[in-house]
Amino acid sequence: MKDIDKNVILDEAGETLLGVIDKSVSELCVPAGVTAIGDDAFAGCFNLSSLVIPEGVTSIGEGVCVGCDALARVVLPDTVTKVGRRAFYKCARLSSVRLSSALEILQDGMFEGCVSLSSMVLPSSLMLIGQRAFKGCDQFVVECFPEGLQIIGASAFAHCRGLKRLSFPEGLMSIGTNAFRGCVFLEKVDLPASLLTIGNGAFRLCLRLKDIRLPERLSSIGDHAFDGCASLSVITFPPRLGMIGASVCEGCNGIRNIFCRMAHPDRMKISDQAFRQDMLRRCVVYVPGESLREYRGNVVFSNFLHVEPHRFRDEEA
Repeated sequence: MKDIDKNVILDEAGETLLGVIDKSVSELCVPAGVTAIGDDAFAGCFNLSSLVIPEGVTSIGEGVCVGCDALARVVLPDTVTKVGRRAFYKCARLSSVRLSSALEILQDGMFEGCVSLSSMVLPSSLMLIGQRAFKGCDQFVVECFPEGLQIIGASAFAHCRGLKRLSFPEGLMSIGTNAFRGCVFLEKVDLPASLLTIGNGAFRLCLRLKDIRLPERLSSIGDHAFDGCASLSVITFPPRLGMIGASVCEGCNGIRNIFCRMAHPDRMKISDQAFRQDMLRRCVVYVPGESLREYRGNVVFSNFLHVEPHRFRDEEA
């Protein structure tokens, strides 16, 4: 084992790579027979520019490349089924990544702060994108979300300034707190019919967002979900919505019309701070004609100066 690479530290069985002796190396060789890379195994290898993991490795630990300041390229084989949290945290020069096709989860903070990362192919097996997975990746653009994706975690793509348009697959159920907060160049979002929840601040400070349609089955919108989306001119709340959080559209100064398709606002959980004073004066709220009296008597919607009946078409969302 030592003849293959004397610079790596292995466990007694020779199956787990635990660390590196000389952290100034620019190249590394993972010995044959290794099936796991331990936590922090390559952390602090400041000259390491390329990391190619061989076939047969199935798991990679947490923080494995933290402090690898020169790392620009990573290749993971399809045998890898798990990569730990913060694996490539703040690898500022990382620009090329090939992920395993067997990954189902991108763990928390996996590529957080990788400011040179512009794109990658997300594996078709992916079901969950963890918290802060791509947070602060200024140049990152998602070409396509995989069909099996179900959950996008908190702050997963926060402050990804390269995002301009997003289209999510059917099957996505939850967008987490601050998931796309501060994506200041994001203009259009296509949400799937399967989406159930939008978390607190999910699209907060997406200054150029002007086109988003909320799906029919959506059940809850968290606090400040669209706070600061100054380019939005209209918003339509879908019929099955059961919860609207505080300050949901604060700072959306372009909104003049609010369409509410819910039949019974009194059965909903609506924050008494859901809509700020300027919106109460400025916006016209359009509601189902048969529900007009209930809206005008509702503790929240009665505060609007203008609540008017509207005949909704089936295709409106």
